[in-house]
Amino acid sequence: MVLIPLQVEDARVDRLPVVSIGIAVLCAIAFLVTWVLPRSTALVDSGELQEAIEYFEQHPYLELSPQFCRTFLGARAVQQVTEVHQAAADQKVIGGEPQRAKEQAWLDDLARRLIEGGGSSLMRRFSLVPARGLFQLGWLTHMFLHFGWMHLLGNMLFFYLTGPLLENAWGRRFFAGFYLVGGLVAAAAYAPLGRGSGASMAGASGAIAACMGAFSYRFANRKIRMGYLFFFFFRIFRGTFLLPAWLWALAWFGTEVFSFETGSAGGVAVMAHIGGFLFGACVALTISLFGLEAAWLRPAVEGATAFRQREAQPDDIDQARAALKKNDLAAAARAYRNVLVARPGDREALVGLAKVELLQGDAGRAMARLDKLALDQLQAGQPEEAFRALAQAGAHSKLGLLSPQVTRMLSDARGRAPAGTAAIVVGLTVARGSGAGSKPAAQPASLSSAPRIIASRLQALDDISITVEALTGEQRTIPLSRLAGVGAALLQLDGAAPALVLTDLVLRMPSAAGPATAVRIAGSQLGLAALFPGLPPKEGYRRLLARLLDIPGIVALPDRAALENGQLPRFTDNAKLDAAFYPPA
Repeated sequence: MVLIPLQVEDARVDRLPVVSIGIAVLCAIAFLVTWVLPRSTALVDSGELQEAIEYFEQHPYLELSPQFCRTFLGARAVQQVTEVHQAAADQKVIGGEPQRAKEQAWLDDLARRLIEGGGSSLMRRFSLVPARGLFQLGWLTHMFLHFGWMHLLGNMLFFYLTGPLLENAWGRRFFAGFYLVGGLVAAAAYAPLGRGSGASMAGASGAIAACMGAFSYRFANRKIRMGYLFFFFFRIFRGTFLLPAWLWALAWFGTEVFSFETGSAGGVAVMAHIGGFLFGACVALTISLFGLEAAWLRPAVEGATAFRQREAQPDDIDQARAALKKNDLAAAARAYRNVLVARPGDREALVGLAKVELLQGDAGRAMARLDKLALDQLQAGQPEEAFRALAQAGAHSKLGLLSPQVTRMLSDARGRAPAGTAAIVVGLTVARGSGAGSKPAAQPASLSSAPRIIASRLQALDDISITVEALTGEQRTIPLSRLAGVGAALLQLDGAAPALVLTDLVLRMPSAAGPATAVRIAGSQLGLAALFPGLPPKEGYRRLLARLLDIPGIVALPDRAALENGQLPRFTDNAKLDAAFYPPA
């Protein structure tokens, strides 16, 4: 059975991950120079190396060539070899000097073959060889070398999944240091096991294991799309499924520990993987416990630039239908979105995409989409179409998420519900009975009370919803109808440093009890380059505020005129900002 990670769902970075790209390029260049271009890629033959060492141990009166010792033995081993040879130098040999000369010639020839076969190659020179001790360049260079195409491509796949997102969250400088230190720690975890060994260690997997350890904690709730392929009774089964990032990384870590305990690694330095993974997880945990990302790393991240966005493909509604029929929800969602790029108001695509989102568990986005569609049809005097859309999407159990206006209008039009929508009528009755449509939705807790602040980044914004990601990695799609207030201010913690733009999105609460919730987004986490490509950041931010202020009933903080004119208040700490936006009752 083949199981391979394909991508991180909904992954997006705010700017080009130049450090991650640079690491990948260095690995590719090093692979070209040390593996592809040389005439021979053979490293030292471990069997012949062991044979040479054992032959010397059996004939200590012979001399090991200095070049052999420098290449394959550490300083301590060279000293031991010298001492053993000096103690046995005068030992008599059966057969006399001719036999001694013959044995010496055989040992010299074996050493020469080992050196020519790989001991002096670039790969061997820049690999990490435990026997060489602490003072060798291989501690740094080994993490950019690879033994073959599969070794390189496998490592780059795992790095592609984890590296860019960590660089985006932690900043370029910190991530570069983290990667290098992670590789060193991984190598240090392996080196004691191979102490005195002349075997070469190379590969980026130790540093990438550190990235995986950090990723498993920092982005624990992200979903990894896994591909599988296996054969059973002459049939091929293949497909994909989603796995939480923490479970994906933990499963990989478990296989490494199992390989180490059972000795089934087959020459792979699994202890380097284990050490690197634990180091990365500890770094991410430390950053989280001490709030270093919000206090230090995040403010250091410069303005955002979209790294990659999926391009819209040609309209193909048939492709969406076929994917949905095969229950390939990801492909169906992509196809429906492509249709909506070409025809934004396409009813079938809107309903189909909402159905897919409901099946994927994204009820908030799905019902926001259906709410807008139903409102348009109800206002156009077509309640039958509104009922059909809800029924086709399978939304009868989620009607409580509809806006009060749509719920009330649907209730008034129940007599015009067409055949096949009985479940919607029943669900609508239940929704009204629970209070969803019988009275206006409860207003949020007063904006004059201190809200619960959640630091987040903006993932996406469309005409029905906004998607944010908290520092914990949790993502949430919020219907625009739930936004009660929007605030903007400049935070200047240090008079010499540039001011930080902060945007608060205050959410409507399901009841009047308890504090409101405010999603706080720093300027570098708005993704303005992706939302408004080609526009300067200030103009993009002005348009973002204008879009939010257009929401009916939205409260502007500190006031609408200030936000519309770009006259943002300036504060020197968060406490003063909170007191100005949310004064005590």
